[in-house]
Amino acid sequence: GGGGGGDGIEPVPEVLCPCGGCEHAQPGHGFGAASCKRAFSALAEHVTNESARGRQHELGTNFSLAQLVDAGIYPCQVGCCGKYLAIVGSRSSMGAHLANGDQRHKRWGPAEADGGRGG
Repeated sequence: GGGGGGDGIEPVPEVLCPCGGCEHAQPGHGFGAASCKRAFSALAEHVTNESARGRQHELGTNFSLAQLVDAGIYPCQVGCCGKYLAIVGSRSSMGAHLANGDQRHKRWGPAEADGGRGG
């Protein structure tokens, strides 16, 4: 018997913007399932675009670095690059960004490809 039981399958979390005031921070308005790497890339592009426009997406003001890492994205640490990139998976967008960038990016190295989580 028993009522309302699920089938043991947990729903996949949604990728949401870490900026609390953003419409994309609300469930149902995010970037897709966390099981899809593209959802993290879409979030990174969103944060890059919004922060460049000065729209509430400022690191240290609207969210912390830890919140970004929890959301699966990280800001490029090279100079004034200004891009946020996905850091999920073994072949992250950050890794490709650093490997395919100019010499300053290449020198930054693979240690930052995962947002510094790997050690």
